[in-house]
Amino acid sequence: MQKTVVGIVVVGLFGGNIVAQEEEAPEWTVKWKDGVRVESADEAFKIRFGGRLQYDWTWASEDNRIREELGELKDGSETRRARLYVSGTLYEATDFKLQFDWAGGDSQLKDGYIGLNNLPVYVKIGHFKEPFSLEALTSSKYVTFMERTPVVGVFAPLRNAGIALSSTAMDKKLTWAIGGFRITDNQGSVIDDDSYSTAVRVTGTPLYDDGGKRLLHVGGAAGFRKLPGSIRFRARPPLHNTDRLVDSQATVTDPVTGEERTIRINGDDAWTWGLESALVQGPISLQGEIIWASVDTTDGTDFDGVGWYAQVSYFLTSEHRPYKQKSGAFDGVKPNENYGKGGKGAWEVAARYDWLDLTDAESVAGELRDVSIGINWYLNPAVRLTANYIYTDREDLGEVHFGGGRAQIAF
Repeated sequence: MQKTVVGIVVVGLFGGNIVAQEEEAPEWTVKWKDGVRVESADEAFKIRFGGRLQYDWTWASEDNRIREELGELKDGSETRRARLYVSGTLYEATDFKLQFDWAGGDSQLKDGYIGLNNLPVYVKIGHFKEPFSLEALTSSKYVTFMERTPVVGVFAPLRNAGIALSSTAMDKKLTWAIGGFRITDNQGSVIDDDSYSTAVRVTGTPLYDDGGKRLLHVGGAAGFRKLPGSIRFRARPPLHNTDRLVDSQATVTDPVTGEERTIRINGDDAWTWGLESALVQGPISLQGEIIWASVDTTDGTDFDGVGWYAQVSYFLTSEHRPYKQKSGAFDGVKPNENYGKGGKGAWEVAARYDWLDLTDAESVAGELRDVSIGINWYLNPAVRLTANYIYTDREDLGEVHFGGGRAQIAF
């Protein structure tokens, strides 16, 4: 066992003898457990290194009217996410995570926070996700489809800079979290001195058996955000490498005068509310959310938007969707047998319907409906191949058929 001579030198009272005190240094282990982990024998220090790469291909076939109004929707490919992170525990009492994304060529700060343990509640300080929405808090590498629904993409706040308190109760069957944030850009810098947000979320699992193979999840969340100037809601269909089909801000031409004017939501305060639920019964899982948003506008025509989605998935190879009780969100799938040497990995089929309505007040954003069909092949806990077909109906404008594929490695 390694030993370290600690730099504590005691000058003896008798004869001026110098005594060096020795202290044993802890042993360290390096192992692979869904990522590279370095841990001290006393578990006071735990460091984890990981990352993810998602590469996407997309195809689109749109109606003529959509092509005339919005232009031809693009086909193509992209590096959707390219992330590296380091996280861990230091001196038992503090956690940390630092994660950057290099997709698109520029680095973007995703997570950068410290967490304080050994307190009555867990305290997180830095840049991280606000506590809102089951699908938003489930990592992008673990969501069932290639992308989260437009409903969540429009209304859920995702990451900002702030401080949050959270805890569990009733043997982890109840979770709660509350936080206050400053709204930031992709580098974690505040975008305006007067911009801020708050969020609170409560979840419960009244049913949780057999390590999560049978569970019922229910929850609710509320949020408030202030953005000086105006609030803007816009969304793509549930694929990233395509155009936005609904937008609450638009430039229109007056049919009488021929003058152009910009329609926008003239208000800077927005409230959001969400209800969420999920059921896991062995290989079958159900999940759904409904989210509302309300903006107090300066002209008195208050804006209200709403959307919801529902999805079902089934594992042909009898796995189940893992669930993290501490955070009230879903975790990564681990196949019963990995692909290779006779193993076939895990196979999952899924379907989802989502609806988003942004037509209130003077908004010309419109309604968006999507039907998504997906198949996932989990070769092992780190590698996943995905294929999605998406039918999109932009009300009063037309229909689009999308195809998408993703190759993912995440650990």
